[in-house]
Amino acid sequence: MFRIHTTFICLLIGFLGAFSTGFAQDDESNESIESIKQRYLPGSKSVMILTGNYRIAEGTTVSGDIIVFRGDLVVGGILNGRAVVTDGDIAVKQNGQIDKAIAIKGKVTYEGNHSDFSDTDGQEELLDDADEMETIPAPPSPPKVPKFGSGDQSWRDFDIQMQAYKDRMEAFHHEMEQFNSRMDELTRKLNQKYSYSYKSRSDYDEDDQDEDYEDDETAEDDRTHSASFVRVDDPGSDWRNDRKRRSSGIKYFLEREPRYKYTNFFLFDYNRVDGAYIGAKIDRHHKMYEHKPFEIYGEIGYAFSAKAFRYQIGLDKVWNRPYDFTIGGEAHVLTGSQDEWLVGNVENAFNALLLNRDYRDYYRKEGFSFEASQQLNDVLKVSALYKIDNYSSLDNEIRWSLFRPKQEFRVNPAIDEGRMSSYAGMVDLNTVSTVRTGKKYVKRVGWILHAEAERSLKSLNSDFEFTRYMVSAVRYQPLSRWENLDMRLMAGSATGIVPRQMLFNVGGISTLRGHDFKAFSGNQMILTNVEYRLSSGILKNDRIFPLHPFSVILFMDNGYAWRNQIYAAKDAFKGVHLSDLETDLGVGFGDEKNIFRFDIAKSVSEKNSDYKFNVRINYAF
Repeated sequence: MFRIHTTFICLLIGFLGAFSTGFAQDDESNESIESIKQRYLPGSKSVMILTGNYRIAEGTTVSGDIIVFRGDLVVGGILNGRAVVTDGDIAVKQNGQIDKAIAIKGKVTYEGNHSDFSDTDGQEELLDDADEMETIPAPPSPPKVPKFGSGDQSWRDFDIQMQAYKDRMEAFHHEMEQFNSRMDELTRKLNQKYSYSYKSRSDYDEDDQDEDYEDDETAEDDRTHSASFVRVDDPGSDWRNDRKRRSSGIKYFLEREPRYKYTNFFLFDYNRVDGAYIGAKIDRHHKMYEHKPFEIYGEIGYAFSAKAFRYQIGLDKVWNRPYDFTIGGEAHVLTGSQDEWLVGNVENAFNALLLNRDYRDYYRKEGFSFEASQQLNDVLKVSALYKIDNYSSLDNEIRWSLFRPKQEFRVNPAIDEGRMSSYAGMVDLNTVSTVRTGKKYVKRVGWILHAEAERSLKSLNSDFEFTRYMVSAVRYQPLSRWENLDMRLMAGSATGIVPRQMLFNVGGISTLRGHDFKAFSGNQMILTNVEYRLSSGILKNDRIFPLHPFSVILFMDNGYAWRNQIYAAKDAFKGVHLSDLETDLGVGFGDEKNIFRFDIAKSVSEKNSDYKFNVRINYAF
């Protein structure tokens, strides 16, 4: 093996540094931010924090409070919230609207009926005649949830209490609708009463508009915010249920993928062992199950080349929403694979159908499983499983693809056939959200952590006896408005006599992208991926390129998989040294929303290695 490239050491230092620094916050400390919020923005639940000059373009609506450090704020549109500026001025232009303006060591300037306000170095506040406004009503309080098990309470008594609780909840929802209508009316009156204009200042050119807003002049409600960094202090659980605010055109500063979501019921796949696979499916956590105590999921389809039906049918019982405790089970006869983490279903079918590239290895899996899981909070989940499956090998059944119809598919490898009875535990943490720095510019931020352990024993009537561990940590770290640093660290180890289908493989797509597909295999594995993403939005005008906007991605992969016959966890990762690890470098080009991506990679650990090319329609990790 060749010695690891020095670039790996440098990027590892950057990897660790990114974890410790987080978002850059200029020179302002959290303490100063908190003191400003407590003094001038009491009760605020969401605050956008910016550094330098900032403009709310005409025709744009921003909902939420804003703090601007060492810069001026120009309000040409509508700010449904309060603004605090330090060491700068607030300027309300013609047709500009704002709920409350505070300038610390600056001034608030405008024209019209409010020209009697003076420019001082203290704070200037609009809406200071609040005594003339109507009294804001207090929101109704939700009913208390009954608890089971108090005194001599029986299940029948508890059911009666729960029915009464549901009736009170319906009344509460009706009161909330009246409260929201009242608040909407007050907001409308505020907007009509306080509409300020501002004489243009020489500091701001009327044509000096943010490019993000120029792109979509007609889509006013979809315009979003640009900032040096963005923070949401108390998102709560509104991201899951607040449909009214979403439908009104308001864009959150941070958005998280909901746990329950709509999916279609049609199923299509194309791979080298089934050929075309067409059927119907019901996904777990479909939106229609959001308030249901039971979830039925599964699929049924026909593999045309294999001439066989495949199916999966499962049932989950759910308690204690939104932090679900779930117990369920399923029965299945499926074409299985250990390679779902390498490439998604749609992307793999696309490559197989068009380019004769199938990035998964398959086996037939027939059996059943039971699972119990607990959603500890919005981001953390623990699960336990018991599985019994009969494994058998599958052969290639097709060779056809649209653009390479005469080229053979890669041979599907044989597995160790037999009955596998095992139990497993998993922990999943997902804090990933999206940061929008303009309508077309989106970055990820957050963590994805996954850990699992599986044990198969002959005492469970299994043909195999082994223990398998795997951990994965992914970090998406914005560095600035236009830059992101994405990192992943994976490690796996298996003890005992490990069947071939449970081995670890690295090489090729999503792993070592400068090497051949699954170039290294074994019961031990380590893998590191680092990507630096730079958006074309950093350019003054990126419309000169056919793809607008786009990202340039510089990446480095480092890892290895090897065989090391061990029978105890303490022997894990023996038999490998840093000099054995393989290193690849590459560059990628893709659209901003990761719908399309083209990668070029090359191994720097091997002399005279070839360049590898990949077309992706998904995130690399």
